[in-house]
Amino acid sequence: DKGRDPLNIDSMAPNLTYLDSRQARVLEQVEPPHPQLSTRHLWVTPDDQVGVVMQYQGPTTDRVPLVGFHRRGQALTTALAPLARQRQMHAYTASVCIHPETRVAAVSAPRGNLLTLWRADTGAFLHAVPMTDPGGVNLSPDGREFWVTTGAGGLYRVPAEGQPRLLASAAGRHWDNHLVSAAG
Repeated sequence: DKGRDPLNIDSMAPNLTYLDSRQARVLEQVEPPHPQLSTRHLWVTPDDQVGVVMQYQGPTTDRVPLVGFHRRGQALTTALAPLARQRQMHAYTASVCIHPETRVAAVSAPRGNLLTLWRADTGAFLHAVPMTDPGGVNLSPDGREFWVTTGAGGLYRVPAEGQPRLLASAAGRHWDNHLVSAAG
């Protein structure tokens, strides 16, 4: 009945949970540093590093991390962008993809019209790429670069250095933050 209105803000208990689905039991659980950091999309590398993006359900002027990286048995590493970029993200990230070789993570921040790039092994902010309403992020079919879709119907190829190149545009179409590779 409430559409996309946030509910139960005062009782939020976000976490990243590892489950054993065969035995229906929790293997491990880590929580973000603030109870109003809603954990959202995940990326898991072949060697089991997890990238997680978050949306903050508090005042957008609060400086809270919106990106996290985790390995089982370790603490959650959260990451902050420089202040101006962090504010530009408007407390909202949508999708994450970690390149398995370079360990660069691409994170979309559609409300800020930014694609941000991070070091997944340290959580260090690398740089931001201005892009209108970026949403979905995945590896390109050749695995060398990132592909990013936008709410304006664009499909971009973005290397780790961050110089986007438009590959296709679907006029009148709008991509969201769910981009899955069909490559086997």
